[in-house]
Formats: sequence, structure tokens, C-alpha cells
Amino acid sequence: MLKEVQTISSRGSFGEIFNKFFIGRKVFLKLRDKNIEVSFLQFDKGLATIKVPFGVTLPVNCQILTRVKRNLICVNASLVRQAADILYFNPSNIQIITSPRQDTREILSSEKNRIAFATNIISRHIIENDLSNRRVQMDKIREMIKFDGKKPFELMKIHFTGQEPNDSRMEFFLKNKKPLYIADFNNAKNTTEEELLEYYMKNIYEYDSFLKAHKQYVAELSMPIMFKAKIPYGYVQSNHTSPFSSGVIPVVRRIVNHIEDLGMEYNIFSIAQQPLPLSDISQNGLGIVFRDRNHLSYYKENVNVALDILLPRNKKASMLADVRHIDILENRVIKVGFEIKDMDEFSLDNYNRFLRAVSFE
Repeated sequence: MLKEVQTISSRGSFGEIFNKFFIGRKVFLKLRDKNIEVSFLQFDKGLATIKVPFGVTLPVNCQILTRVKRNLICVNASLVRQAADILYFNPSNIQIITSPRQDTREILSSEKNRIAFATNIISRHIIENDLSNRRVQMDKIREMIKFDGKKPFELMKIHFTGQEPNDSRMEFFLKNKKPLYIADFNNAKNTTEEELLEYYMKNIYEYDSFLKAHKQYVAELSMPIMFKAKIPYGYVQSNHTSPFSSGVIPVVRRIVNHIEDLGMEYNIFSIAQQPLPLSDISQNGLGIVFRDRNHLSYYKENVNVALDILLPRNKKASMLADVRHIDILENRVIKVGFEIKDMDEFSLDNYNRFLRAVSFE
């Protein structure tokens, strides 16, 4: 469902909006990487006054947020002055964003067994940091793969994100998570291959200086290297001087699987295993809560996260999700909200069974 955005710039309307939507409600200051719960005091003489926790570093420009039923009210404002923990903001405009939930959110608690936990959490930026910090181990993996048997292609490259800038192939895999198979640069056999070949020549080959300088290579099969089949963190590229047959696909797949297995065997990745309680769930999203600020490093807004949800009766749901918001509440509890992007069939069945169970209680 599309969002409806109403922008109000008339300062004569600001007082009514603040009194109607902000007084007595949960209000947040949106900073660069998180939202901090604050107390809204008043709107007077053209300035919005709020009280913030001590020790909060604020930019000059930020947003004041609150949610009322289907509406997110967002005030774009600049900091005018500060007196201890009292801040005075000058609003420039107010946006009312209507983005109704398409599903019902169920609140979880320890009562009636309405409880679940998130564990085995890792995000894309943590994976990139791990790869950058473990270059020696990753170079060993490269060497092991390089000398691991005869291969039916003449050129092979292994790319790991975090160790070098993402190129056009890596950008393709981050979006598509599927193999890039061009059997013959000079011959597309069907419409699908024609479209992929056109994309490849325009967006990938065009920026590959090595292949452009060595035109004897006429075929490519590249596959993404994935963390638990969810988050791409590299790729294996293979090229040949004659057209590929489909027999090359399982060979490259075995190489990719071997790299993924070695990454787990060598403990390359910093996986957060401490179970964190879920605060709420719905068909398309969930929230987790915690107090330890050390966990915050695992989350950034709009970044992929792989995680397992531990459900009652020893059930589990593994999923890929996007971080949608990070809220620091007044009681110092931190809440992270996720939008679920992908689950395997088994996990989806377990998750839906639990959701139905708590919905009917």
C-alpha cells in the first residue's frame, strides 16, 4: 500500500498539530542511526520544547516523531538553544505520513507462554567488518580454493565484500542473489538470455577493464557467496575462452559451497548468540528489546539482518529481515523493529503457527 504524505508549512497550523498529536504521547527525536524517546513539553512562541535524557549529542537539524494510529507525524526542525536537558526547536514543516499496517501486531509477554527469542543475529555491515578484519584467514581460503582440483574454466576470481570496494557484480548479487550466467557473449538463445546479456554488457562488462583488454574470454559464470543463503558477502567469478556448457554450473556451485562452509568452520563471522526477547510480532514484522547497548552495533536502519527466532516447543524460524527503526526508550530499554523479507517454507510454517496461537488467546 502506498504511503500518503501531507506536508504542512503554514506556521499558523503548527500549534494545533502539536497540541493534538504530541501532548501526552510517546515522542522521539530521530538521530542519524536511532530514535531517542523524549518528553514533549509545549509549543509556545513558535518553538517546540522537549526534554531529553542527559548525555545525548544532537545535530543542529533533526526530526521530532510520534505515531498516532495510522499516521506518523514528522516535524523537521532545527535546534535554537539548549538549557541543560531542555531543548528549543524551530519547526520548518510538519509531515503527516499515512502508512497503515496491513497486519495486526501481537504483543508478547511471559504470560500464557506468549514468548519468543531472537538469536544467531548478524547484519550485513557486521559481515563486512568481519571480512575486513580477517584478511589473513580469507586469503587462506582463497589459496585452498585455488589449488583444489582441476576446473573447467581458465580464469577464476574470488571477491569478498568489506575487503575491497563493491563492484558492479557485487551490486548485482546484493540485489538479485542469483547466479550470473552468460554462456556465450556473442550468442543469446532466448529472450531471457538476451535481457541478461544486455544488462551484463552494459552494467558489468563495460566496467571490467581486464575482460575488455582480454577479449579472448567469451563466457562467464559468477555466483554469490552467501551467509546461510541469506546475505551475499562475495562472489566466485569464472570465465572461459570458449562458450560454457551447463556442466560448469555444479562445479562453481561446489566451489561456492566450499567457501561458505570454510567461512563457518573458521569462525569468520561475529554472530550474536545471546537470546533477546521479542516484544511483538505480526505477519510481516517483529520487534526485539534489550538493555545492553553493546548489542546496538549489530543494527542500522534499512540494513539486512539474518536471525533465528526461537519459538515454544523447540520450534525455530530462520529469516532475513530489514531493520526499520531503532528506538531508545525513556526507561533505557532499546527496541529494534524489523520488516521480514524472507523465510524458508519450514520456518514460515513454524512462525505462522505461533502467530495464530497468540492471536487466538
